[in-house]
Amino acid sequence: MIPGRLDAALGQAVISNPRVPERIRTGLDVESGLNDGVSLPFILLFMGFASDGLGREAVVSTFVQAIGVAVVVGVVVAVVAAWLLTRASRAGWMSSSWSQIALGAVAVITFAVADRLGGSGFIACFVGGLTYGQRVRGRLADNEAFIDNLGAVLTQISFLLVGAIVIGPALVASTWQVWVMALLALTVARAGPVALALIGTGMRWPTVAYIGWFGPRGLATIVFSVLVITEADLAGTDLIVVIAAITVFMSVYAHGLTASAGASRYADWVENAAKTGDLA
Repeated sequence: MIPGRLDAALGQAVISNPRVPERIRTGLDVESGLNDGVSLPFILLFMGFASDGLGREAVVSTFVQAIGVAVVVGVVVAVVAAWLLTRASRAGWMSSSWSQIALGAVAVITFAVADRLGGSGFIACFVGGLTYGQRVRGRLADNEAFIDNLGAVLTQISFLLVGAIVIGPALVASTWQVWVMALLALTVARAGPVALALIGTGMRWPTVAYIGWFGPRGLATIVFSVLVITEADLAGTDLIVVIAAITVFMSVYAHGLTASAGASRYADWVENAAKTGDLA
């Protein structure tokens, strides 16, 4: 429920290496927690436009309703949960162990209520996580360890299942065009927008390249693919799933293998640039 952490720890060394400037590590960590939630509404909207049998007005209306309900549910549940958990913690009504379990229950409740009311459970949890963090402001940081660890475990299980069930058939069904598309998704489609977004910041090209490259495609790609399968009526669903699977497959190896070495090499450049006064 709480946004954060580089996708599936594929590049954990990228944000955990203390030699990398803190602003770069923090920026990547925050971006990894925000980008998927921010992009999800647009994915839902484009899915609606691409699906058969829905007019533009119906798609927009459904989109606005789904987002609106999700935002309201996320905010309300998070505000109430933050107040109750903070009050219970201060009064000693709830032990740290139960408080950690309660936080996990809040995420489940948020998703279920939003989904029941016709909203997006994913967006509701995203908004709820932002709201909860803003309301609590680290006062219950010790009570968030369980949900962080649980999220990490479930993420690894998700990767295990995808690797065991999806990757094999995707490799068989893939073509050279699929591999080119996956490669472009990991490079041009990631680094290009990042470079444009960083114009005017004064960052040198090694920093721009570092931020642009380390954007692993993992759990979010899997989730979005599941949404396409379950909620969209698209003629090319099978092809989309194959492309997503190959993209994740390439990302696991490419980002996993380059994370530690890339972080060390970038840190070396930072230290040398700082000595020569060429760091920005």
